[in-house]
Amino acid sequence: MKCPKCSSNNPILAKVCDACGFSPLAHEPDDAEALLIAERMNDNLAALRAAAPTGTLGSFIFGFLILPTFGLAWVAQKAWQVFAHPKRSAGDAMLRLGQDVRAVETSYSADPSFKALAAQTRREMDERVSAVRLSMKQILMGVSAFALFVALAGGSIWISAARKSAAERALIAAAAAENERRAVAVLARLHDGAVEDAVALLKQISEGDILAALPRHPALAIVQLAASGNYETALNKASLISDPKARGTAETALAERALKALAGDYEHARAVTIAAKILPASRRAEALDAVIAAEARRMIDANRYQDAKALIGALDSPSMRGDLEARIKSRLE
Repeated sequence: MKCPKCSSNNPILAKVCDACGFSPLAHEPDDAEALLIAERMNDNLAALRAAAPTGTLGSFIFGFLILPTFGLAWVAQKAWQVFAHPKRSAGDAMLRLGQDVRAVETSYSADPSFKALAAQTRREMDERVSAVRLSMKQILMGVSAFALFVALAGGSIWISAARKSAAERALIAAAAAENERRAVAVLARLHDGAVEDAVALLKQISEGDILAALPRHPALAIVQLAASGNYETALNKASLISDPKARGTAETALAERALKALAGDYEHARAVTIAAKILPASRRAEALDAVIAAEARRMIDANRYQDAKALIGALDSPSMRGDLEARIKSRLE
């Protein structure tokens, strides 16, 4: 009600103006119980106004934070409402106001002041209910917005991860295809008898990729041995080449290199065994003669003429034999 002196708004049935102290503002009811109800209703209305629900923006933000904070925002809000008004909560005030309004409407509705107080109380209670509903709606909108945000963010992350994974798989597949191409190229050179070319190509492949390719292409082990200079061991593994024609070509090339590698560690029987892998026979004889002649020259230079003559007798080439015999004769003269 308005103060007749300063026109300030005061609670209905207030005795003294809060602004200027004018008294009395309204007649005092004769019924003490009625006065008590009026005071209690004014107190509860004050508590209800003080415990106003969170605004729409605050409710939306609160709802947005419910899920990521696992309800901590909700607990904080409720704790604030409880501890900010330790004497009574909004729910308690609403309950008491409802009881008092019914009591006033039942027993004191004839009094204009009480009727106005009851009407004001109901209006503010209805406004409170509407505000709470709006707040809850905004909270739900906040929760929905966060859920949508999480879904969109999760979808974006998943799509990004899927694209990255697909790109990585494509790179791995491309690298695997390139390594397979190189492995096939190495074997093609080996099958053609181009051992040195095969070794050069093999050195362009990492050890890990070679190990990965060996189960599919066991013949790569032959090139590995050749790369380390173990031509004789590589020759013994020529059976890993499945194609007979390619195997024969590779054996010839490996045997020729194995014969040359015998220098300084020559054994005639061993040389003959290695040379047996060389085709055709003319090429075999030529390669063996070259090795025997080189060993014979080494013996002649070491004055081991009898050993040299034994080797010279194994030569297939008459010209080589004649040259070496003349060499021995010149040294003995």
